[in-house]
Amino acid sequence: MKHEKMDPHGHRLPIKIDSTSNGEFVPLPISKINEQGNRLALENATQIAKRKGQSRRRFLISSCGAASTLLAFNQANAESGKTGGWFDVSRDAAYDQDA
Repeated sequence: MKHEKMDPHGHRLPIKIDSTSNGEFVPLPISKINEQGNRLALENATQIAKRKGQSRRRFLISSCGAASTLLAFNQANAESGKTGGWFDVSRDAAYDQDA
């Protein structure tokens, strides 16, 4: 359970869409759309994990957690009016490991 020791409350998303730095420069601030996507991803993870009887951390380290995170990013971008690229992930993949 090394993941639960590193992130006991399940706040680390399996996929990051933000700015990162190795310390050589100041990272660009995260966009409002990506902040919303991160928020939605955590909200969805909480709801789905509860429904599946899992901790949020256990859910987030699964393929279902990755799928639900990508779906949240799709939702945030769609709600903001973006019509460009999107992640081709089935809604079922957030609930079903085999999907």
